[in-house]
Formats: sequence, C-alpha cells, structure tokens
Amino acid sequence: MDEKDCKVLLIIFEEQNLSKAAERLYITQPALTYRIRQLEKQFQMQIVQKTGKNIKFTSEGKQLVDYARKSLQEEQRFKELIINLKSEIQGTLRLGASGHFTQYKLAPILQQFMEQHPKIQIVLNTTTNQEIFQALENGSVHVGIVRGEFNWIDQKYLISEDPFYIISKKEIELDHLPVLHRINYRPSTLPLNKFGYKPDTYLMEVIEGWWKDRFNIPPLITINVNNYETCKQLVKHGLGYSIVPQICLNSEDSFYKYPMIFQNGQPLVRKTWLIYKESSLELNLVNEFVNYIKSSNLHRSVY
Repeated sequence: MDEKDCKVLLIIFEEQNLSKAAERLYITQPALTYRIRQLEKQFQMQIVQKTGKNIKFTSEGKQLVDYARKSLQEEQRFKELIINLKSEIQGTLRLGASGHFTQYKLAPILQQFMEQHPKIQIVLNTTTNQEIFQALENGSVHVGIVRGEFNWIDQKYLISEDPFYIISKKEIELDHLPVLHRINYRPSTLPLNKFGYKPDTYLMEVIEGWWKDRFNIPPLITINVNNYETCKQLVKHGLGYSIVPQICLNSEDSFYKYPMIFQNGQPLVRKTWLIYKESSLELNLVNEFVNYIKSSNLHRSVY
C-alpha cells in the first residue's frame, strides 16, 4: 500500500461517506469505490460495509487505517529527519492553535518567524484544545498553543496571562451588575477528556466563582452567544454589559473597562500555553520555533 492509498483510506475514514471522500480527493465516487475494491482484493479482506448513504469500517478495515496512519507518520518523520541534517532551518512546521489566540495574536508571530526563516512552511490547524492534545500525541502536529487549565505531562511554556474585563457602552457601577442586562459568552459544551480539560467550561466556573465572591443573587443574563466579537458588537449597541478577555480588546474599542478582581485582590486571568513533546526538539525547526516563542517576550500580564 503506497502513500496515496494510505491518504485515501484516512480521508474515507474521516468522512465515513464515499461521496464526501470522493469530493475531497477530486475523483468520482465509482473511481473511489474501485480503489477500495482493489485494496480489498490486495489484502483479501473486506474494508468497508454500506450502511445506507454512509459506510462503516470493518474491524479489519480499522486495523488497516491504523497501519496507514502510522505509515504516513513514519514517512513524514523520515523526511523531517533528512531535512534536519541540513544546516539551514527549513521544512514544514505543523502547528495546532487555539481559535482565540489565532484570531487575535498569532498572525504577526508567524509572520516574523517566517521572515527570519524564509525556507520554512507552516501548516496551521485552528481547532479545540482536545484535538490539539490528540494531534500532539499521534504526531500530526509538532507544537500546540492552548488556553486554559489542563493536564499535560510533557513540555509546556506559559506564553501569557490574559486578564478579563467587564465592558459596557456607558459607565456603570459594579455594585449594580445584578440588575443590569448581561451579554453572556457561552461556549459549546463538550465532555471532560483525559487531559482534564473541559472546553471553556472551567473558565465559566471561574467567572461564576468571581460573581459569587461579590454577589448573593444570580446575574441577569438576557443574551447568550458563542463568540467574543459578537459580545463586543452587542455591547457597542447598548444591549448590555459583557465579560471578555483582554486578548480580544484593542485600542480602537471605546468601551468602559472594569478589571475583574476577586475580593482577595487576585485578578481573573486566562493562561495561554505553548505545549510540545521533548522528543520533538530533535528537529531543528521545532527547536527554533520553541526558542523563538520563549524569547519573544510574550509572557506579560496587563491588569
């Protein structure tokens, strides 16, 4: 089974649908079906079964997918090791990053790094923390940039601590918050994973803790959204106040800002981390990027 067959199997496994897989591969569905039949003939086993409009991989088919994934990873690893023998920093850096950090901070960081090393390429996947953890484990990304609290037993570096603010269009008294309309950021709820990370729900618990630290009645939430930019737009139009991280605020915003401080004087912050495996530093490109992040003075707090 060659590299092309391995990639075909992985795409089919991701889509679980021949039509969608064929679209991604830019081939017709009959051509893709023929390719599967050839693989089944080669390995003398059934790889997939039809289930209505979708397909289901057999247990033998799943083992073949695992083999294909490992084969591609080993091939990629070999190519990287060959490139690593050259003195000049080059190759492809595979990076997984938090959506909020990508949206507000990552572009100039990558631009400067690529200007310093013009022979590199960057493959960026903006996704959830869970998928970044998994990608690091299976070797499909070299480094990850994640936000929040989690369990990661390998290498991590604190990039920044991002304070949270209450923002409003007009000046308000914080003691009056319980009777004011709140535009609430509420992320999609996903289950706790093995890294101890619940997507943004831990953050919501901390914000709730801040509220209970100051008030004995619940907030007056009138709008729920899943995007900080939407929060800002609604606040801009006077529909209520909101709670947002410093990362999404800029000098052009004309909000009134109130730092969120606990009664003990501690600010409410959100940490951003660079995470990676120690073994990945064997690659010159990864080692260079990690050192670049560490030397970029991104670790700062603004209260």
